[in-house]
Amino acid sequence: IASPALTVPHPRLHERAFVLLPLTEIDPQARIPGRGSAHALLGRCTGQVIERLSP
Repeated sequence: IASPALTVPHPRLHERAFVLLPLTEIDPQARIPGRGSAHALLGRCTGQVIERLSP
C-alpha cells in the first residue's frame, strides 16, 4: 500500500524498536528484506524506551 496518507510497510520500520521488539518475540528469526535480521536491527535502536502495557 502506498498513498499520501499511508505506506505499508512503513519505510522506516527497521528504525523503530516498538515495531521490532514484538516482531522478534513473535518470530526470533524474522528478517526485514534488504535490511537484515530484526534482532540485529533492534540492537541498533539505542535510546528508544519501550514500556510494556498490561490490558
